[in-house]
Amino acid sequence: MINPLSYIDALQVRDVSFKSVRNALKNHDLPVSTGWQQTVAKIVPELKRKDTKGACAASLVLIHNEMTLYCDKVVKIYEVDTKVINLLINAMSKGFVDKGSVYTKGFPFPLTIEELLKAPLDIICAAQWDEKDRSNFMMCSKQYITEREELPGDSLDDDATKDFGVFDELIGIRRRPIQLYDVVSLLPDDGLIEIRLDGVKKFNADDISRRLRRIEQLVSQFAAKNIGAPDVLGTKLNFYPAIKKLYDTNDGVVGELGHVTDAAGIYREKMRHKSRDVRLDPYHHGGTVAVVDLNAYSISKHWPSPAGNGEPEISIPAHFSIASDKNPVIDILHVLNCTSQEDYDFVLNKVL
Repeated sequence: MINPLSYIDALQVRDVSFKSVRNALKNHDLPVSTGWQQTVAKIVPELKRKDTKGACAASLVLIHNEMTLYCDKVVKIYEVDTKVINLLINAMSKGFVDKGSVYTKGFPFPLTIEELLKAPLDIICAAQWDEKDRSNFMMCSKQYITEREELPGDSLDDDATKDFGVFDELIGIRRRPIQLYDVVSLLPDDGLIEIRLDGVKKFNADDISRRLRRIEQLVSQFAAKNIGAPDVLGTKLNFYPAIKKLYDTNDGVVGELGHVTDAAGIYREKMRHKSRDVRLDPYHHGGTVAVVDLNAYSISKHWPSPAGNGEPEISIPAHFSIASDKNPVIDILHVLNCTSQEDYDFVLNKVL
């Protein structure tokens, strides 16, 4: 039997936001503390008590699964006919999961560093997780991250010092692999397919785009071969119109806003405190009075979690040049700080 605390350990190993995990625990009425180990120490008694251990264990599994599905993702969404989605779910359920992969063997737990070093670079489907209104195909892969660390200037041995001299400071560079958990989610009732990508806070846009294109290729090739629908991901949603909708709607907090003016000014406004709204800043408000059309090209907005704890956020990122396009298209969202499907659906409905 799997120790329920293994699910919390897995989130820590994957460097999932502790703040989001803590909010999820609070939403399940579980005890929390100031760090991973301190929090685990507070949960242990709940797992030992006869009257709470069952509910506590179930909550830990659910928290792990929902954080894996919805926390801190880059999202791209495609409109697809409901009948095609149902055909694709049926086909993928039979043949999309790679049952022989090293990622599949211990899923959903991450590989050890030794296993990950030996794992292939390509993306595979490790499991199918079905929820009430959607089928999620869990995609695993590895990607290398570069870390820089300051070292004391006297870290070099005598021979190295003789060859290179004395340094006040040294910079160590380390490349290590991390395991990524991406999701292909099929929602037949809504006529949508979503691809949610891990690593939004660790990798740049180019790295994430390469992984996205590979997942699109895998799904499209599978659909072409198994249901005769090669262009299944051909119609992507455009989130550019949602920027104005988010700005104009008087809910939540706009924490960042990028916009341009007719006089060729480029502005990127960000509040120092998360609770402050750009729209209420006197400088911003004064500018909007003088400008006929606020030509926004990017926005970040957050709301109180419907579950009670946390502030799920939508970010529509783009370069200012998009504002001058005749038909601007932004097909990527960053969905951040979600602790559950409820959080995720709540903020996503703000842009759909």
